[in-house]
Amino acid sequence: MKVGRHSIRLTINYVFRIGQVGVATDLYRVPTTLPYSIYYQMVARKVGYFMGLINEEVEIELNNRLITHYEGLGYIMPRIKKNYKWVIPQGTTIKVKAKDLPKSSNVYVNVKCDCPNCNNIKSIQYSKYRKNVERNGMYLCTCDVQHRDYASGLTKEHIIDSLKNFYDKNNRFPKNNEYTIENGFSFTYSTMLDRFRRYGTTLNDELAKINCYELSVPNVNYYDQYIEGLRKAIHENPQIGNNLYLLSQGDNCKKYKLPNIRWFVNNCPDKTVNNIDTFKEWAGLYTRHMTKEQCTAIILDMAKKYDRPLMYDDFRGYKYGQVSIQMIRNIWGSLNKMKQDLGLEINIDSMIDKQLSKEDFDDMIATICDFIRSDGRNFITTREINAHSNWSNYNTLEKYAKKYYSKQLSEIFEQYNISFGKQGCGINFTFSDNEHVTSQFEYMFSKYLKEKGLKYNIDYFRDVKYSTFIPNYKGNMNCDYVIHIDGKIIYIEIAGILSEYKTWFYANKAISRSKSKERYRQKLFKKEFLLKSNNLIYFILFPCDLTRENFENILTNPSLELKKKIEHFYQNNIDWVKIRNTTGELDYSKQFLRNAYVKKKIS
Repeated sequence: MKVGRHSIRLTINYVFRIGQVGVATDLYRVPTTLPYSIYYQMVARKVGYFMGLINEEVEIELNNRLITHYEGLGYIMPRIKKNYKWVIPQGTTIKVKAKDLPKSSNVYVNVKCDCPNCNNIKSIQYSKYRKNVERNGMYLCTCDVQHRDYASGLTKEHIIDSLKNFYDKNNRFPKNNEYTIENGFSFTYSTMLDRFRRYGTTLNDELAKINCYELSVPNVNYYDQYIEGLRKAIHENPQIGNNLYLLSQGDNCKKYKLPNIRWFVNNCPDKTVNNIDTFKEWAGLYTRHMTKEQCTAIILDMAKKYDRPLMYDDFRGYKYGQVSIQMIRNIWGSLNKMKQDLGLEINIDSMIDKQLSKEDFDDMIATICDFIRSDGRNFITTREINAHSNWSNYNTLEKYAKKYYSKQLSEIFEQYNISFGKQGCGINFTFSDNEHVTSQFEYMFSKYLKEKGLKYNIDYFRDVKYSTFIPNYKGNMNCDYVIHIDGKIIYIEIAGILSEYKTWFYANKAISRSKSKERYRQKLFKKEFLLKSNNLIYFILFPCDLTRENFENILTNPSLELKKKIEHFYQNNIDWVKIRNTTGELDYSKQFLRNAYVKKKIS
């Protein structure tokens, strides 16, 4: 590895004598640490190593001083006998080795610049050449940045080697303030950027050559490598394949060492790619709209892998690269027709949606109702039914409700005083104190307040009009919760409708894909303005914020710091059905995430 002459230090035995004139002296050797460049210059001066000197010999005109100098070096002078004396005629010239010239000699010598990118040849006085070598440790024809960098060892290769050494040691690239001597850098961050600019490259390009996956700003020249990294991440974490937006959430870009999905779309070599679906098709990734050929290949592979008749449950739900029952219905019409078309064995008894007798149907409805009551509630949703492996799915139960009772499934549940909702988090539940909630999120918050001993319509109030506590406001907006505790009034808004749009709300970004959610976002934005402008204690809680820890902190210490902490937290893809079916509480220490990734602050 090349090193700069200023970037390392050597320990040498420095030799000197101590004594008085005319008295025997002792030789001392003392270990001394000094920069390599100084050692380099010492060698150049002491051992006669003359950098860049082209002339081996030069012709000089002798004078008394030079005669003494060269005779001392062993040269034989051209004397003649005149008037019985051996003399050197005036104007006599001789050839001498260039390196034997006195340091102060003004004789011109030809020298070549030692900088490899220059190699310029000049004719200069020997005295100036010697001063140049002693100053630089070599001969440099000029003192511009290029020559100074070479003299100090600050070459492109040296800079890159320093970056590689830091990466190998720390498994990451240095931050802007880490370009220090302690970290092995003989140059500053700004100096490095300037040198790379002069070399016609960039820091990002050079770091990408070391490891493009560790860059904070992706390098488009390594697009193919990022695509391979994306395929690997999807293989290891299939949920990413279902929702590529996960790459943009939380700390996932850093976790998977990949750019976000928008970067992939915007920098795709195929300029017809303008959204995630067209990107998936271009990259050869599975989509939710797979072709018949793709589905056929996957199904046949499943049949070979399972070595048994395929069942309805094999296609339940949707995972990356999985053929869903809905895809089968869209392409073939039904599971049996698909099997007939592909020549697969049909075994109706093995399917989840097999025939249910009236007795079987009644028993299953009773089992579901017992399960709900054991959880202390009186509501259930289609998603909850479909997620339970021991129950027939919603469509099957709906079919037999009509067959045996000529009623909808919701009407069957109403006979057992069970509220039934479509897939989602909406519910209808009334507590014993007549407090009514219409969402799982309200249910969780109200349940906690009651557990803490707060009483409905005494310690906390629901759907309180803003006109009752905001001066000069005459609109009809309501506040979800107004809590009176320890002499304080705390205002709470539960933003369940915007569960996936927390970042959009705080970025004041319009939700173009849903008019109803955009209207709600604008309304919530207006509510926050009224609460903030009137210096009220308030919290806007999104579903990911509904933890017992947050509830506790809001009641005991509703500080501005807590509000900021909650605002900057974001987590999506929470399996609310699983939470509802188990503890009923959001706890990030448990696996309630459909894709388990570390929660992080909003960037």
